[in-house]
This record gives sequence, C-alpha cells and structure tokens, in this order.
Amino acid sequence: MQRPTRAQLNEGIVSTAARLFARQGYEATKLQQIAEEMGYSKAALLYHFKSKESLLVAAMEPPALAAEELLEDLEGLSAGPERDITVITRLLDLALEHRERLILFLSLAGSLGGAPEAERFAESADRVQALLVPPGAPFERRVQAAQMEGGMLAAVLKFTDVDIAELREPLLRGALRCMGLACAPESGA
Repeated sequence: MQRPTRAQLNEGIVSTAARLFARQGYEATKLQQIAEEMGYSKAALLYHFKSKESLLVAAMEPPALAAEELLEDLEGLSAGPERDITVITRLLDLALEHRERLILFLSLAGSLGGAPEAERFAESADRVQALLVPPGAPFERRVQAAQMEGGMLAAVLKFTDVDIAELREPLLRGALRCMGLACAPESGA
C-alpha cells in the first residue's frame, strides 16, 4: 500500500479539523481531539500545523479560493436573467460543496472581526451582490438579493442532516423564486 503524500496528510488533517470545528465549535475543539481522530499524536499534528489557528486558516482556504475563481467566471457573463440563474445555481452548488466549512466560518464570523478570512468573505459577498443587483436597480431588487442569500445560507446551516442532493433542488427553486426568476430546465430545478 502506498503511503499518502504530505499534501494528502495535510488535507486529511484539515478536513478532520474543519468537521470537528463545525460540529463542536472552534473554541471547544482541542488539538488533541483532532490528533486522536486522525490516529496521530498531538506532536505529530503540530509538525504539520503549528497551531489551531493555522488549521482554521487552512480550512477556510479552499472555499475562499473556489469562491474567488467562481466569481471571476461569473463576472465575465453578460447581465440578464440567464446570468442571474447561473449565479444563483453555481453559488448554491459552491455553498453545498463546502457546507461544513461554511458552517464553521459563519459560526466564527462575529469573532473573526477584521481577520483576512472575514475580509475575503465580505469581499466575495459584495461581488455577489454586484452581480445580482446592477447599479441603479430598484431597492426591491436589493431586498430580494438579501433575502435569497440569507435564505440560502439559513437552509444550508439548518438542514445539515439532509443529503445535499435532496436539499439542492428545493433550495434552488426557492432562491430563484425569491429573485423573481423562473426555474429554468438548465438550472436543474
């Protein structure tokens, strides 16, 4: 059997830490618990990651990078209802793909203050808002976008016991309705 690479070991540690942080809370999770879950000693864990904070930063990196790449793609699309449907669909898929880490981030959002992770999230949220609410759009459109984003996040957080495939379709239909968009066949809704 081939031994895992350092990158694979690190991703396993980060995934385990993110899962425990999301389930138990960041403050309540001890490095020893993460090490035990991985079958490592605490010293071995600290060889890979120097602190619990460095694990948190590593856990937030994949969804942050994925969001930035997605937004670059979406910002290149022509404005209109088709783009809005694509934006909502792909954002939902991103949120569901990184559900555990999103839960972790949102649980810590208030305590992160001006941390780089919080600033990246806020910048991404502003970019989403700019995609869905063009300059000069009526105030109602801003309200719809806020309701859609808030509802999407609330459902992703609330229904953690529901399989992603089961959650995706009703959540997508609701998000599209919230924005006054019909459920298009290509959206999968």
